[in-house]
Amino acid sequence: MLAQMKVLREPLVHFAVLGAMLFALSALARRGAADPRSPARAPVAAPRTVTIATSDVDAARAQFRAASKREPSPPELADLV
Repeated sequence: MLAQMKVLREPLVHFAVLGAMLFALSALARRGAADPRSPARAPVAAPRTVTIATSDVDAARAQFRAASKREPSPPELADLV
């Protein structure tokens, strides 16, 4: 009995119980709401096209050249842009 009383005074036990209570309250509050991660409710984003100007590619290539003293390979250039 005395050992049980000692365990109940541990801060870790208080933290775990409080966390469980918050988790339960959160679950009860969301019970009526739709799951935000549900694919049926998630909005579908329109496809987007990103256009990179030639001057931006040239600037990235020049920055790479200045840093490494060589031209970037095609895969390295693709990673830069």
